[in-house]
Amino acid sequence: MLQELIVQFGTLAGVAALVAALVNVAKVFGLPDGSAPKLSAGLSLAAFAVLVGLKVFAPDVDVLALDAQAADFAVAALYILGFIVQMGLPSRVHSFLSNSLVPIIGKSHTIDEWDSNLADFRAVR
Repeated sequence: MLQELIVQFGTLAGVAALVAALVNVAKVFGLPDGSAPKLSAGLSLAAFAVLVGLKVFAPDVDVLALDAQAADFAVAALYILGFIVQMGLPSRVHSFLSNSLVPIIGKSHTIDEWDSNLADFRAVR
């Protein structure tokens, strides 16, 4: 029975996609470098435990339907993650270009004003 469960778990592509999506979300929100394999293994182990529990305690549950729902959730999570990253990315790019003082592209009125105030402050001293 355990061998059959392992084979069945290996065919659940939706669960694998969900685990990968959750790891990517965790990376964006501060997962320490090098921790992704541990998190992935932990999530996969938890998913396998759920599969075993379903087969033992609720054998009539359609695991393939749950796998399809996991795949749909993974796709939605990655779309939402992409949207969140895109919302924060332009300000970071602008900050980088402003700090690098690239003409035209890196123009920042705030930095220009700050530089002007700093020059006035130095002139007074």
